[in-house]
Amino acid sequence: VRAVLTFSGVGGVVLGLAGREMLANFIGGVTIYLSQPFTVGDWIHSVDRSLDGWVEQIGWYYTKVNTWEKRPMYIPNAQFSSMTLINASRMSNRRILQTLRLRLADFSKVPQIVSDIRQSLLAREELDPRQHRLVFFREVGEYSLDIWLSCFTRSVFLTDYLTAQQEILVAIERIVNSHGAKFASSLTREQHLSIPSANSLYSLPSLSAADPSTITATAVPHASAEGLTSAASPPAGFANAELLGGFAQAATSSRTTPPEFHQVPSELTRSESEKIVGAGGAEGMEVAETRRSTCDDDERSKAQLDGVNRRNELEGLGSTTEVEGMEEKGVQEDELESMKVQLREDALSERENALEEIATALARRDAALQEQEAALNAIQRALEQQLRTIESREVALAVERDRIDGSTDPDLDKNVTYSLREEAAKQ
Repeated sequence: VRAVLTFSGVGGVVLGLAGREMLANFIGGVTIYLSQPFTVGDWIHSVDRSLDGWVEQIGWYYTKVNTWEKRPMYIPNAQFSSMTLINASRMSNRRILQTLRLRLADFSKVPQIVSDIRQSLLAREELDPRQHRLVFFREVGEYSLDIWLSCFTRSVFLTDYLTAQQEILVAIERIVNSHGAKFASSLTREQHLSIPSANSLYSLPSLSAADPSTITATAVPHASAEGLTSAASPPAGFANAELLGGFAQAATSSRTTPPEFHQVPSELTRSESEKIVGAGGAEGMEVAETRRSTCDDDERSKAQLDGVNRRNELEGLGSTTEVEGMEEKGVQEDELESMKVQLREDALSERENALEEIATALARRDAALQEQEAALNAIQRALEQQLRTIESREVALAVERDRIDGSTDPDLDKNVTYSLREEAAKQ
């Protein structure tokens, strides 16, 4: 008996939980009918736009909404009690809100442009005079001068709203052009920043048109011929092709072998000095000056050779540094790839752990179900045992009665048996 009562109680709880949602939806439908936040034919949408469409049917359990894609959506009425809805069919006006961005160079023209746009809005009949018509210079942006515009149309129909907005924007474009101003663009700013002047990129020595080979490696210090050739490519927007062509030719031929010179002793020997002195007069002095200038030229040639050799060594050092940088970059890429592999392995291990936990939970659930089934079987066996006991008691009572009364009427025994069984069933 206790088991039957327990089973009945569990069934009542299950039916109560199942009927709770049905009752909540029914109450939601009644609330919609009474409060009427929307009716059939209204355009409604939620704040997060998860619901957006036209109401076609309001029932006791759900509401049917036809979306803009012509796909019916069925929403349980209970959800409307916790959903923030906007009934767009009951709006009084549609708002035109725009931000106009002019170039920074047109700063002096902005006040007159704002005044003309404001006068154009005041003269339009499709705008609602009961609402505001605002035009103000609002902000100086990173690449533009921002003009803020706000107004409302009389009609709430979409076609009328789009037509009015189109005409206003066309009129604004004409006003801006009439003042010689233009709209700003972030793309124009990026192009301006990405095209530096030629003077900042190239520092060319004064070249002679007749002798372009006079350019030496000192024009671009510490640079190889390959680097100069790549650096000679013109940037975007640099149009002086003749100058760039000459620069490229000079850069390619800049790494040349140093000029040859004859080894001349830096100091005169004693015999040569005596010859010069013996020559006497002005001729001796000219010979001495010639020898001295020759020695100076030789010293300058040696210094130039040392400079060329030093630049070549620095170029080799730069190449070695580039190779080391490339190797370091390759090592960093390998480390990044290993980190990605490690992250994938960690994610897979976490997923395997989650699956193992789910399997453990399912196993526990199966064990609980088996325990419940065993308990139910035990209850059934106990009931059967009690039934057999009652039947045996009935037989004993019938035999005792027959013995006392000494009657052998079968109908009487049958009636007695039926009455005893009814009494046992009541118990």
